[in-house]
Amino acid sequence: MEVDDLHKKSISHPAAPIDSAALSIAQSINASGKNLLLSIILGYEIMLRVGEAVTPSHYKIWHTTSTCGTFGPAVAAGKLLKLNPSELMHTLGNAETQAAGQWEFLESGTMSKYLHAGKAAMNGVLSSLLTKRGYMGAIKIFEGECGFSKAYSTEKYPEKKFKNLGKPFKILETSTKNYASCTHTHTAVDSALSILNNQHLDSDQIIKIKVYTYDNAKRIAGFKNPKSPIEAKISLHYCVACAIYYGKVNLGTLCLQG
Repeated sequence: MEVDDLHKKSISHPAAPIDSAALSIAQSINASGKNLLLSIILGYEIMLRVGEAVTPSHYKIWHTTSTCGTFGPAVAAGKLLKLNPSELMHTLGNAETQAAGQWEFLESGTMSKYLHAGKAAMNGVLSSLLTKRGYMGAIKIFEGECGFSKAYSTEKYPEKKFKNLGKPFKILETSTKNYASCTHTHTAVDSALSILNNQHLDSDQIIKIKVYTYDNAKRIAGFKNPKSPIEAKISLHYCVACAIYYGKVNLGTLCLQG
């Protein structure tokens, strides 16, 4: 639906994989609301710090919500299952080896983006359940020569992102979307609506729109002629036109009518 939350520094959407995993485990064991909330907060803490550690080089090829998103669900589920520190370490190891999800799906406008978030949740749950049964994973999952940081990014000193855990909690740095579209379209949509409202213009008075934006917005949301609602939601061109024509960008207007 493209109405997920956002963490800017890691360029990721943590709620979709983490909340899904935590809710499924919490329901299965009848966990308290307090323990559910704690598990989600801890899941955010790990996923977002991993994302910060490998960004921005990671984001050029890898979909952070999918790759780094595997770690958050693993921690959230593991916490609910009362895994000890050693078991949580192995859970992260089992999660790391499953982390995947490249941006190539954008070239054909396919549905893999939504598989990414769901699969990250599934991998996290699977990792914690396996560890609960004694299944051991890698130990040096981030700092190892064949670990996540070396394999997935070119950033230097990624370990710095793991200092002062919980000070403040990373979940406090997240925001929610104003529009049911790719985050990279939002600034342009804001600007279009602002001009439309402040200048008291009608859409039929506008002949041409030129948007100046940043590289990731052009790369991720550069669909000039979207052919489906999926492409429309991640098309900067369509979302701005939608804002001008309808005066809003939501689930009702992002359906490629006509």
